[in-house]
Amino acid sequence: MPPSKRAVAAWDALNPRQRTYMAVFYAADQAAEKFWKGAWGRREESLPASVWRWLDYGTVGNSLAGLGKLQRALQNEGVRDPGAGSTLEALEQREMIETRSTPALLGYRLEVQLTTFGRAVCRAGGLDPDRPMAPRRGLLSQALWGMLAEVHEAGPQGLHRERADGAWTRLTQREPEPFVEQVPAHADGSAFGYAGPWLLRLTDAGRAHYVAHWQEYARLYPGVDAPGPDGGPVWPPEVDEELQRLREATWPPAALLKEIHADLSRLDDLPLSRTVAAVQGRGPLARIATARNNASTAYDTAVQRAAGRYRATLEEQTAELADLRRQATARYAAAVTAVVNAVVAGTSPAEAVQQDPGVVEWPWAPAVPVTGLREVDEHLARQHPMATPAPPKKRSRAARAAERTTGKTARPQDDIGDRLFLYARELESLVAGGKLVRLLMRARAG
Repeated sequence: MPPSKRAVAAWDALNPRQRTYMAVFYAADQAAEKFWKGAWGRREESLPASVWRWLDYGTVGNSLAGLGKLQRALQNEGVRDPGAGSTLEALEQREMIETRSTPALLGYRLEVQLTTFGRAVCRAGGLDPDRPMAPRRGLLSQALWGMLAEVHEAGPQGLHRERADGAWTRLTQREPEPFVEQVPAHADGSAFGYAGPWLLRLTDAGRAHYVAHWQEYARLYPGVDAPGPDGGPVWPPEVDEELQRLREATWPPAALLKEIHADLSRLDDLPLSRTVAAVQGRGPLARIATARNNASTAYDTAVQRAAGRYRATLEEQTAELADLRRQATARYAAAVTAVVNAVVAGTSPAEAVQQDPGVVEWPWAPAVPVTGLREVDEHLARQHPMATPAPPKKRSRAARAAERTTGKTARPQDDIGDRLFLYARELESLVAGGKLVRLLMRARAG
């Protein structure tokens, strides 16, 4: 069902900050819905929506309190600041959210709930583009379609399951014809009381349903990676495999860098000897004190010289490893960006994944791809700043003085690789398993 004109107009009237707040609230709301609606499958008791739709914002009015879930999510988006109260008030006045508070030891605990209209506004804004659509009569739910796709992918040998009760009976006992048949996996399956394991295979009716409605299901449930009707993958698996290889290629230099940073920190706190007080005169005590101090000085000098040589080696390796890590991350980010662009353009993602930017000069980041899907494009626009390095912070006068006094040089964490990696990981999750292909199928069919 298309969004109402009122919901579309309400979304368009929001400023970027307000849209970010709504996106955070909607993501938390949908995560709660998924969790609680899955309670039956986990054999747990569920709660009514009137309870779980209230989301923990966090403590307000107490700067010492830890962050709540929504406060932390807003901070990650860069919009948690003293203006948060005004933004919440504006959204509540527009009847998109409701709030309630309970007293805390210091300040008060705030909860936020999206209204029905607020969720409609989020969907009108394109948030959650892979949200399942309501199937027409005669089609399966998203969960049952995913199960049918599992059986189809298993092929003639069948899908091995220890149990085939619960939701599986909706397929194995479907009227007038079942879509899935279950047969004992062991030769003694005809024995009385046999309870599994089972092999599940498509019936003729199930196979015909799969072939006839696969494309419609792909639009209804883009989050389900269902093989094509001919049994072949809709998405070339070698693309996911290559992206995984490129992602994992960034790990070894990152792990070594972490070890080197730990060693450098340990060098700043080397155990040195203690100087004892000098003893006047020429007696045994004075001789012992002098010998001990001489040995202590020699020990400290040797330790500091060895530490200096080791530090120089580590710092040289740090620069080399940081460059290796950045280049590997750039290769990963360039490849996944090219894959996104290929999917949008309708060209081969298998060729695009071979994209190599070569040796890049920092700071560097790939251009933001444009998919034409509003929510996806707005999300990528919010995430793209992660791909660019933050400007270095100017060291304070006290920090510089401490370095001169102690000889310990502050080593700020080089997070360029981290930030670009996280952004590339966002892009990979968008295309993995052909998800973006199905999202575009839905958008273009609508």
